[in-house]
Amino acid sequence: LRPSSSHSLSCSEEQEVTAVSEQDREWLELGLKFHGHYCGGLPLGFRAGCLALRVLGAQREKNMALMALAESAEYHMAGCWVDGIMLATGCTYGKGNIVKLFWGKWAVTLIDPSSSRR
Repeated sequence: LRPSSSHSLSCSEEQEVTAVSEQDREWLELGLKFHGHYCGGLPLGFRAGCLALRVLGAQREKNMALMALAESAEYHMAGCWVDGIMLATGCTYGKGNIVKLFWGKWAVTLIDPSSSRR
């Protein structure tokens, strides 16, 4: 799945963490279609995933090159948070490169297995 345009994520160092670019807005619209409803957890997870990519110096995952550990909880918005992480990072349950950890807090660890960088 990709936004209708050819834009990629704009999780660049130049962009402020609080800003939402037009490209990111398109990704969030796609995430809403996938997720199914409006919820505050989706954009929060998306922003956390973008920040994790920026800190790791990585691009959105395409070929199972990254692994995400999504710390969450069992209530409704916690699942929405993880969908946002999947949207930003490209790590998905289908590819087997995201693990949901029920630790009662919201955090994400993004790992590059080829270099063991986190």
